[in-house]
Amino acid sequence: MMTPAPTKPRLEPLAALLDDFLAETTERWEARRDHQPLGPVTGFPALDRALGGFLAPGLHVLHGGP
Repeated sequence: MMTPAPTKPRLEPLAALLDDFLAETTERWEARRDHQPLGPVTGFPALDRALGGFLAPGLHVLHGGP
C-alpha cells in the first residue's frame, strides 16, 4: 500500500477568507454609519426591536399560541 505524498499548506484559501471578512466588515460598518439594518427586517417594529433590528441569515420559524 502506497502512502500519499504530504501536501504543502496553501495560503490562497486563507487569503480568500480574509478578503470575504474584510468585505463583510466594510459592509457592516457602512450599514451602521448610515443607520441601516444589517439584514432583512420583518416590517413589525416591535418584533424587529426584539430581534435586534434585523434577521440573521438562515431559516427562521415564528410560531405562537392562538
